[in-house]
Amino acid sequence: MANSNPIKKIEKDVAYLKTRVDEHIGDVGEDAHGLPENGNAGMIPYEIYQKVLHQFTDRKYVNGVDITTLDPDLYCGSNLTGIPKNAVNSAEKDALALIDVSSYRDGRKQIIYRQSWSGATWIKNIHTPGGNPDSIGWQKLSTHAILWEGSASKVGTTIKLAEPKNNFTDLLVMYEGPASNMGSAFMSTSRDHYSFDVTNVPDDMSADAVAYFPEAKLEFGTSQTDCKLTVNQPIVIKDVANYDTSGSNLITITKIIGFNL
Repeated sequence: MANSNPIKKIEKDVAYLKTRVDEHIGDVGEDAHGLPENGNAGMIPYEIYQKVLHQFTDRKYVNGVDITTLDPDLYCGSNLTGIPKNAVNSAEKDALALIDVSSYRDGRKQIIYRQSWSGATWIKNIHTPGGNPDSIGWQKLSTHAILWEGSASKVGTTIKLAEPKNNFTDLLVMYEGPASNMGSAFMSTSRDHYSFDVTNVPDDMSADAVAYFPEAKLEFGTSQTDCKLTVNQPIVIKDVANYDTSGSNLITITKIIGFNL
């Protein structure tokens, strides 16, 4: 016959529950669901849970704060202060940025600041908290990409870059001259044309030529990706009154690299 006494049924259920709980926690007692730093498989602290969310799904947003005062965490923010000086001078100074703050031994702090749109990144280590100075300041991380590689020496040749040049602050153009003399030019991407020259003095000065002076010119015009080799002209000096502007002693452009500095 079924037990019709509800009190007895509750007592029996509670006793069963206690037995199952005791079996679950075993010898570790109340630490069965302690924090993971106790050495057991436990429950993650809420603070760490929030930091995990900030890292992977939802960074904490800050506005108008000095980023050097932020506690260790992962942030995004706008209208920030304490940011790198050359970031202040950029068009993105008030735009969204990503900030990673971590601390290490004796109160030291590392701050990584990234502009959201461009990805330009700076890093600062506060190595002597409270000192004057407390760090060596912001250091910008440079990045580069090979935009074109090949061989171009014929006037009229079009070179197509893999990315627009205005994605970068500077271009490095590498080239060869007569007798495989190497040259390079490092220039701002704000220009729409670039000229290059190289000098070669023959090892054998008894030959016809005294020196070679080729000059080449790349023109982008309004394009950010396509440039044309519009000039590649050698001047071959044979003596004071005798020179030649023909021949094959040209410049050969071999590589164009974009830099963000």
